[in-house]
Amino acid sequence: MNPPLHRLTKALLSGAVVFGVPESAKRDNTQASMVHPLPLVSVGAFLWFFAGTRDTALIAKLVVTVLLYALTMRLLNAAGVRL
Repeated sequence: MNPPLHRLTKALLSGAVVFGVPESAKRDNTQASMVHPLPLVSVGAFLWFFAGTRDTALIAKLVVTVLLYALTMRLLNAAGVRL
C-alpha cells in the first residue's frame, strides 16, 4: 500500500471508531458499552505496525508486552491501587 493511501485508510478507520461509539450509544447503550472499552488503540497499533513491518516476531513481542501491562493495571485497579 502506498504511503498516502495507507495514511488515508488509517485516518478513515480511526474516524469511524471515534464516530461509531457515540452513535451506537444513542441507539443501544449496551452495545456501545461493549465496544467502547475494547483496546482499539492497541489493536489498531498492532494492525498498522504489522502492515508497515510484516515482522511477526516483533508484533508478537509488542502484543505480549501490552497484554502484560494491561493485566497488571487491571489487577492493581481491582486491588484498589490507583496510579
